[in-house]
Amino acid sequence: MDMLHAKSGLAKLFGEGGGQVPQESEIKLLQEVFGRELTKTVLAKRTLGQKLKGGAAEALNLPRSIMASFDLSAPLRQGIFLVGRPKQWLPAFGGMFKQFASERAFQEVQSSITKRPTYPVMRDARLALTEIGDSLIEREEQFMSRLGEKIPVVKYGVRASNRAYVGFLNKLRADVFDDLYAKGKAIGKEDNRAFVEDLGKFVNAATGRGPLGVFENSATVMNSIFFSPRLMASRLSLLNPLFFWGGFQQPIVAAYRLMSGQAVSSTSGREFTLGEGYKPTTRLDIAQRFLESKEAPIMSLVTALLKGKNAVGEDVRLAPEIVDRFIPMVVSDVHDVIQSEGIGKAWQAAPAVFGVGVQSYGDQIPQLTKTPAAARQFPSGNSRLLGKR
Repeated sequence: MDMLHAKSGLAKLFGEGGGQVPQESEIKLLQEVFGRELTKTVLAKRTLGQKLKGGAAEALNLPRSIMASFDLSAPLRQGIFLVGRPKQWLPAFGGMFKQFASERAFQEVQSSITKRPTYPVMRDARLALTEIGDSLIEREEQFMSRLGEKIPVVKYGVRASNRAYVGFLNKLRADVFDDLYAKGKAIGKEDNRAFVEDLGKFVNAATGRGPLGVFENSATVMNSIFFSPRLMASRLSLLNPLFFWGGFQQPIVAAYRLMSGQAVSSTSGREFTLGEGYKPTTRLDIAQRFLESKEAPIMSLVTALLKGKNAVGEDVRLAPEIVDRFIPMVVSDVHDVIQSEGIGKAWQAAPAVFGVGVQSYGDQIPQLTKTPAAARQFPSGNSRLLGKR
């Protein structure tokens, strides 16, 4: 079947009308069947308009690829849901370090996956085995730009982080798929197409690669608007209040506030009712803040400029705002901890390296308990949200 689709792509390329550029899915198959050199030739045949469109998409996604680099965040970001499967999670975690350091190690792991006897089944199940190559939609959404890999010095960190991210997730997905497929095979489910498709959907969602539904063909555009649209979709698919947060906290809190009409300040602990008081916080404010927290870097800059305020309510200063969007998030995390706690406690930012969201309150002390709505408390200091994922 894959060979037929690949031939369809070739037919488009060498058709009577002078040839057409195959679709992204066909380009991927051409690469698998005929090698990377052919796909480079195919991409070179794009029209000027297509090239400009692709270039614009890469430029818009460049800040995020840099912000997501220089760390090893996939395990506790996209991989957190499967941490309870140590037989698959731990080998993927251990192998990630080798792939971060070596292109050869990365290629060997990816090649070993394609050689598994279950690989055709993975393809039928549409298991998300992503890449670090030329096709943007086949990349992980944090790295949907190749431009960062062309910047002197910076390119090494971006490329290494991309390898580690993709390497960890692909091995985890393949290993979990194989384990669950073997269990299904033991009870006679291997020929049940619904089982295979559902298995692929589950593993994809469990590793942060959720479906975009009607926006699937606009994945590149969605990534220019939101920081991680597929991760958002996956968390909504797997929402379970009994599970350790792992990226679920924000949608749960936002949904609770919208439904209950109540909110609690994380710094003062003060509970208040939406829509009441001087300059009240409304449900629209809650929804707006949630969506803004998920914006892609360029989109968040546009929003800040339009509002005249940044994410923490400070007046916008253009130069710092632009610079912030080209600094790896883990570097920002470490810097804020040092500024707040001193260099001796820089280790407190270590969880951010592996994908844990970090929040710095400066001089404020976060409250873990509620206080009455009437008990007005005004803590000092600035609050800055870090580790935007």
